[in-house]
Amino acid sequence: MISAKKLYKKLLSTSAVLVAPLFVCTGVNTYNAIKNGKNLNLLTPGVHLRAGEHKVVFTEDFWNVVKKDTDEKDFKIVLSGIKEAYKTLNELNTGVKFNVCTNCDYFVNYGIEKTNSYGNQDILLNAFENGEFKSIKTAGQCFHDYLAISREWINQQIMFNKSSLFGIWD
Repeated sequence: MISAKKLYKKLLSTSAVLVAPLFVCTGVNTYNAIKNGKNLNLLTPGVHLRAGEHKVVFTEDFWNVVKKDTDEKDFKIVLSGIKEAYKTLNELNTGVKFNVCTNCDYFVNYGIEKTNSYGNQDILLNAFENGEFKSIKTAGQCFHDYLAISREWINQQIMFNKSSLFGIWD
């Protein structure tokens, strides 16, 4: 019969053999992700956008919040400002391209291309009324998940605070 001490040692060594590769793989993956992040000051080490094109999608939710009770001229300024920001990002970045589009018909009259589909690598633009998220005092908030292995962002969503969209920033 095997003693409790020997059983404990056997279980511990078996667990170590099974768990050690997970720690090694996680460490290598984290190091690789940080290296791929090129030492950028990121919120989570190595988390990044996948290389290639990403659709930036104005949603119907954005329209319903921002367009409501908004002067036409101010609404056009907001849209052109966001489009211009992504145009600048396209000029400054290599390996990542942003294509501003919409998934609803409302924005087409404002020169924004309509798309019939978007994937988990694309970015959805939404908005909220001033009192909706009391904890958010900034111009916006980004929500996302990331893939554990590649550390690429997925299911990204930018929530704009309506009142901040019409502020003057210097």
